Order: sequence, then C-alpha cells, then structure tokens
Amino acid sequence: MKAIFNNEIINDKELLLDSEDRAFQYGDGIFETIVVRERSSKLMKYHYHRLKEGAKALNFQLPAYFDIQYLESSILTLIQENNIKRTARIKVLSWRKKGGYYTPESRSSNLFIKANVHHEEEEILKNVGISKTIRNYYSQYSQFKTLNSLKYVIASIEKENSGFDDMIILHEKDHVSELLYSNIFWVKNDIFYTPSLETGCIKGVMRSFVIDKLEEKGLSLKEVNMAPEKLLQADHVFATNASGIRHITEVANIRFKVYPDLANTNIL
Repeated sequence: MKAIFNNEIINDKELLLDSEDRAFQYGDGIFETIVVRERSSKLMKYHYHRLKEGAKALNFQLPAYFDIQYLESSILTLIQENNIKRTARIKVLSWRKKGGYYTPESRSSNLFIKANVHHEEEEILKNVGISKTIRNYYSQYSQFKTLNSLKYVIASIEKENSGFDDMIILHEKDHVSELLYSNIFWVKNDIFYTPSLETGCIKGVMRSFVIDKLEEKGLSLKEVNMAPEKLLQADHVFATNASGIRHITEVANIRFKVYPDLANTNIL
C-alpha cells in the first residue's frame, strides 16, 4: 500500500526507522485514526485540531506544511493511489525527530499517513465488562492518543480472556472513564452523561461531535465523575468513536434498551 512519509509518497513496507528513532525508543508522538466515507469525514476538523493540541501538549511542532487542507488532500491522494473504493481507514502519526535521551534535542517531527480499507464495526455491544487490571490517570496529555498505548493492550488481553465484547476502564478513584476503543455516554431521565476528561479518558472526536450536537439541539448533557453504579442505573448506554455510534445493551450483566433517537440518527 502507498503511504506518505514526510511529504513523499512511499510504499508503506519500505518505511525504515533508525534504531534511535524516538517513536521506537520512547513512544514520543501522537496519532489519529480517521474514518473516511465517500471521500470525506464530518469529523476532519476535530481530528486536525486534536493533532495540533496533542503536539503542543507534548511540546513538539508539526511540519510547517501541515494544515487541514494538506491533511484532506493527502487522504484523497492515498485513497486514489491505493484504489480504495469502500470506506477508508486513515492512520496519521507524528513523532519527534531523533536526538537526545529522555531530554529531546529537537522540536521538529516526522509525519506518516497511511490508508487501508475500513471494516465496519458491529452496531451493538452486547456484553461489556469492567476492567480489573487497568486504571486511568489524568495528566496534561491523557486526552490525546499517544504512541504509548500499553494500557489498552493489557486491557484488551483481559477482554479476550474474559470473553467480553469491550471493557470499561475506570479512573484511579473508580469513576467511569472510557472503553477500550471508544468514549461512553449514558442517558437517564432524558439527561445525557459522559465521563469528564478529568477521569483520564481520550478526548474522542465523536465524543466532541456528539457534545456539540446535543448542545445545538438544546439537550441536557453533563460531563461527570461518577461511579459505575450510576451508569448501571441508566436507561440507555452507547459508545462513540471515529467509526460512529454503537449501542451498548449489557454492562456487568445489567441490560439496557437501545436509545430510539440514536437508532434513527435523529440526535445527529
């Protein structure tokens, strides 16, 4: 497959990293996963702004040529180069250029963009557990997708071993934080709830999109620090990520109904 590395089209299998590369040595970078349907994404501006904010939080600079127009045109180029006819899954990675040990010598960065065919997720999560091995912690960069995703790897292994479709990760104070690949929302008495960024969850692009849409429609939303017992009292629960919205019908053996307006996409 064709990819773009530092503004040049390459074969993705030909990407060679120096042994001193900071992505390899320290995970010193960020990434975005963008789902593109019919050659566009309604979440593009959210992805772009999170990349910019993430680089600022990690104190490095994205390439001078990188802006939202460059991102959009690069994606379209890769879709064409790779002859992707269906939905595309775009991975954008940026990491600090090599030099130094823990203290970097540069604020410049590499940029890698890759395209693959996207495989749609199941619309319903039927069996969600609560992780016993992983906890989230808030920091200045916890809301961004960094190149160190070890906690999600360990929680995913726990999910597989436990036979769940997904896992809820709790904050260190046992507040609901997020799922493995998604943010989480729940509805109680027509009020929408989602975990605060203070719980250490990712500031998901679809999370931001849904929050904006709820505000536009004048619906009540609260960003909260709540124990899982509150979630288990909800009327409806759903997950959001770049792929879209998925309904959750069971958490810790408690069953929920599918939220009707979401089923008809009226909320969006």
